[in-house]
Amino acid sequence: MSAEEGMGPADSGTEDRVVDWLPPGATPGMLREGIEKAVPFNVHNDVSVGAIDYGRGEASLPDAPHLHNHLGTVHGAALFAVGEAAAGAALLSTFAKYLSQLRLNAQAAEITYLRWARGVITARSVLAADVEDLLGQLRERGRAELRVDAVLFDEDDAKVAKMTLQFQLRWGDGIAADQA
Repeated sequence: MSAEEGMGPADSGTEDRVVDWLPPGATPGMLREGIEKAVPFNVHNDVSVGAIDYGRGEASLPDAPHLHNHLGTVHGAALFAVGEAAAGAALLSTFAKYLSQLRLNAQAAEITYLRWARGVITARSVLAADVEDLLGQLRERGRAELRVDAVLFDEDDAKVAKMTLQFQLRWGDGIAADQA
């Protein structure tokens, strides 16, 4: 299922439960907190990561005057930030077991604004790529490219924007491809 198809929220019931898609002892709540603190720009703009699950991410943006534009609606840059955060959460949840070995880099992005955004905004993202294929590319070439989609909704669950982000995954410095 893609984010464009209107994916529902990620499973928030796993927040403190150990799951098999994370490193031993880690919980989705720990990953969420780590993602929230890792990007100072998102902290500055009050972007919060919501529920995450394997291959799925959710992020939200409060209704705050400093995030509005001259029309009193949510600024396009703030919408972009929350969509990128949701896509990043979906990507990071998928590759959580390899986070210490991988470097993630956003290469390109496109956003389409569908209507004026007002109130609290929630972005939802699903990674639709074949994970085994991506790991194979990493083993063979040391890098993999993938697309992640995000859809942004207002408080009434009306779709306000949609995004496509292109990421590159690379093994970090000193990481051998056979460690995947």
